[in-house]
Amino acid sequence: MVILVYTGDMNILNFDLNLYKPFVAVYENKNITKAAEKLIITPSAVGMRIKELERQLGIKLFTPHARGVHPTKEADELYAKINPALASIIGAGSTLVELSSESTGVLRIGCQVNIAMYYLADIISEFILAYPKIKIEIHHESRPKMSEMLARRELDIVISKLPFKDPFGNFVIETLIDLPKGFYATEKFLKANNLSRVITREQLFGTRIILASKIRSDIQMLMSALGQNINSSIEIAGGNEFIYEMIRRHVGIGYVNECCVNENDGVVSVTVSGVKLPQFNLGVVYNKDDASKIINEFIKMLKSGISN
Repeated sequence: MVILVYTGDMNILNFDLNLYKPFVAVYENKNITKAAEKLIITPSAVGMRIKELERQLGIKLFTPHARGVHPTKEADELYAKINPALASIIGAGSTLVELSSESTGVLRIGCQVNIAMYYLADIISEFILAYPKIKIEIHHESRPKMSEMLARRELDIVISKLPFKDPFGNFVIETLIDLPKGFYATEKFLKANNLSRVITREQLFGTRIILASKIRSDIQMLMSALGQNINSSIEIAGGNEFIYEMIRRHVGIGYVNECCVNENDGVVSVTVSGVKLPQFNLGVVYNKDDASKIINEFIKMLKSGISN
């Protein structure tokens, strides 16, 4: 176990909190030059602040490495403790004390595109009618990126498929609804390929399959359920929208969220006999200590809107 020993006068009034921002930047980038670029200061200024922080704490934080620096065990422990606290300070300015129709501020929501399109539009419309002076930002990022941003208090809420990574154990993760996902094709494509709405694995593997990138966790779970890798004819690094467009154009059998499917397009569900497809949930995630009135009100509207 690593125990940090702090030396000198540790009175908070004597603390220079500006020393910790360079520390976090260097720790996350493992490189002083890259950290300086993000902070828009010189590498020498970053180096000086790291040395001063080491002097104040009486510990070594980084050691030289071939491509930059390598954090010490003490730096690992310091980062785990200081990053959530520093992020709270940075995000404190956007916290709303009172909630009324006159409330002002920014609500920063992380949500992937397809989920935002199909689940958030009505809820956001209702919310801004009730609180017209609150600015809403929607950030479309990958789940790992949104986890990092939420931990750094760069987001207030994330709406995402579960499971959701919690790097420091600081998140509240609540399940909202099931998020069905499956194989879909047009009747025209099935007929042209002599297929019915219920097919075997061999028939699936023998036809044109449209998938998202195989590095995604949901696709890896799908391949595990099918018992083998899928040699997809079309692999799309992106959201469900383009996959669905390819399905709608009779290109092949695609694996997408049910919420994307419009029956008026002639798109139908395709069952692979003997295969239990992975189950997914949609959830809302936020920091334990950041549940302001505005966040609670939005989550309340979110739960009500989705359940209806």
